[in-house]
Amino acid sequence: MISVRLTNVWFDSQTPPFVALSYHWGDQKDKISILCNNTLFGVGKSLHGALLALHGYQKQRYGQPHYFWIDALCINQQNDEEKGQQVSLMNELYRKAAHVLVWLGEPDACSQVALPFMNLCATASVMIGKVSAHQLTAQDWYRLGFAMTEQQRNQGIRAFCMFLTRAWFKRVWIIQEFAVPISVTCLCGQYEFQAEQMFAAFDFLTITEVASISFSRDSEGGIGSIEYLRSIRADWKAGQRLPLLTLLRDHQPFHSSEWKDKIYALMQMASDVGPGPTDLNILFSYEQEKYIENGKIILVDIVPLDTVYRSVAIEMLRKQRSLDVVSCAGTHEIWTTERLKPWEDEAYHERLSELPSWVPDWHRPDTTPHPQRFERRMHANLGSVNATEYLMTPHKFKASGNSVFNYREPMDANKLIVRAMLLDSISILGKANH
Repeated sequence: MISVRLTNVWFDSQTPPFVALSYHWGDQKDKISILCNNTLFGVGKSLHGALLALHGYQKQRYGQPHYFWIDALCINQQNDEEKGQQVSLMNELYRKAAHVLVWLGEPDACSQVALPFMNLCATASVMIGKVSAHQLTAQDWYRLGFAMTEQQRNQGIRAFCMFLTRAWFKRVWIIQEFAVPISVTCLCGQYEFQAEQMFAAFDFLTITEVASISFSRDSEGGIGSIEYLRSIRADWKAGQRLPLLTLLRDHQPFHSSEWKDKIYALMQMASDVGPGPTDLNILFSYEQEKYIENGKIILVDIVPLDTVYRSVAIEMLRKQRSLDVVSCAGTHEIWTTERLKPWEDEAYHERLSELPSWVPDWHRPDTTPHPQRFERRMHANLGSVNATEYLMTPHKFKASGNSVFNYREPMDANKLIVRAMLLDSISILGKANH
């Protein structure tokens, strides 16, 4: 049986060096017992696998017991007040960690093909210029280290793309856990690799256009996750901070089991969230009330989810004096890339019925193209302006021009009072070509 010991330390300049764990919680129903301070404690299957791997990693790296920070163990998950306090420290905690270890789960048939192939691609990325795979001869592939058939290469590509759909890559909390640390190492079983290797492999497949071959549609989201993670980590390292609305819009496809976390996981990275009079003040609460109904204990949020989403929208309308947040609201038809994935609950794509139409429903993995997102990426790709400079300059897609929105408190909390201009009426609505 695994045994761990909790130690209380001050979180200040005297805090001993520690490694922070980033992992996917997974199913918490069938817990596995460990000893925590000589007391039985139940942990999920994912964390149990991580603890087994950490034991070997610790002996190999340090040769002796080492400090680790693991949220499920270091935060009392039954105490809503403590949970709220600790979550507000997450950004600082991962920044101050000597190292962050990403647990990607146990190895399987897919990872056993994907990870060695990823290393080959990462090595090849420094040896090749910008050429198409169609220009590479069999000798070129061999010279780059791919001593295999074309069929085996395609299997490697598919395996790598499928590996990127592991549950960890879909969590909204990983954006912060991955972006802010000094260094990040990934573990899959006992297989260890650096995040830079993953990016280099992705670069190689992109440059050579090898990844344009068809692969399973269930691996669609993996490539996008890598692009998001690399972009946000590069922005953070360069000292660039994005507004909360941009972070929410760009990372909406990521998942969370607690739907308030779609905002809470990103707010500490935002440039415009804080206690100041012009900052966005986010309503933050995990607290719940208990009551008994038909012999069952029912937990109800003291601050409901729709109240949190509504308050964020109103804060943006008040402080930013712009209707930009409203452009992320409304309903949308699920795209092909948003169809229900095997790991998704049906409710994940259903708009919250309690929300007014002008309040964005951030819990849905909406990937609807947004003009400002395209424009910002275009500038970044052309190298003409960095993200921060872009956000400080006027952009084309703004129908309201330089006009300023003044929020007025309505009598009905579900209504938004706006001044508008009637241009015309839509007489025919055709089918969208996705």
